[in-house]
Amino acid sequence: LDDPFVNQNFTQMLRKIMSNDSDTWEALSLMDDLKIQAPGFDYRIKKDAAGRPIGLMYMTAQMRYHARRYGSVLCLDAQKRQYNTSGWPYITPVVKDNEMKVAVAAESIVTEETHEFYIWIIQSMASIEPRFLLSNIRIMFADQKLTTTILHELGIESSCILRGDFYHLLNEVWPDHFHPS
Repeated sequence: LDDPFVNQNFTQMLRKIMSNDSDTWEALSLMDDLKIQAPGFDYRIKKDAAGRPIGLMYMTAQMRYHARRYGSVLCLDAQKRQYNTSGWPYITPVVKDNEMKVAVAAESIVTEETHEFYIWIIQSMASIEPRFLLSNIRIMFADQKLTTTILHELGIESSCILRGDFYHLLNEVWPDHFHPS
């Protein structure tokens, strides 16, 4: 997927599958049911220009708690496609709780891993949980795919720092750029 032409065709194929597959519409129906049955559950759908779904993001009551309580330090990354049985980029913003354990703040599945989707996910978190304030995010950890543009687009460039996460710095940047022996 490093070839831009292949990546563009792959993304278009994923969008077509997501909008035409009956499983997508069944999942959206399930989300509507959960919103009624599970207190604190809410979700957002991102649609393309033609109105077809290209992203689904949700938060449970527990995720909302994690976002508002521990959301000043946010970790972002997408699960690799080869580990994701559905083949979709799966993005789960996480935080560290008061016991230094990883806590999920939201879950999403999208057609591609881009700045646009990360921004949409974070803005959707703030929309679902109004006590999760973007201005309270102080540090964002991410891989090298994210740049400070995301901070600018979210309007938090003066109050938040973007840093490379430990895993990617140690396992990708260090070996590739410093050639360990």
